[in-house]
Amino acid sequence: MDVTRPTIDDVASLAGVSIKTVSRVLNRAPNVRGPTRDKVVEAAKSLNYHPNLSARQLASNRTFLIGMLYDDPNPNNENDYVTTVQAGALQACRDYGYRLLINPCRADSPGLIEEIIGLNRQVDGFIVLQPLSDLQALNQVLL
Repeated sequence: MDVTRPTIDDVASLAGVSIKTVSRVLNRAPNVRGPTRDKVVEAAKSLNYHPNLSARQLASNRTFLIGMLYDDPNPNNENDYVTTVQAGALQACRDYGYRLLINPCRADSPGLIEEIIGLNRQVDGFIVLQPLSDLQALNQVLL
């Protein structure tokens, strides 16, 4: 039984296009014609192809991970605003092939900036909710 995963080469071969075209389609590049995009998407579906995240990270020098920071002064208190933003952020990340790292923190924590500097090395970007987004020191670190 062959259990090898289909590769981008397999998708390109089945769709009759180049590997670069498959890459453009999978990365949602705007410069691919509709019929070509449709052929690639259909080939990927028929092969049950899913990009190798490790290879994608190496090739692009990105983590495909977005961090979400929010003030969590009382973790036992349900916060509908944060929950709603998390759900939207999670869906957007899924739509674009990213993962979401949820990181509750305390705006008044003396180690907040150092914590964020450590996380900044592990993610491609942050979604920062208020009141954290109002912290000048944090904004300077993230810019």
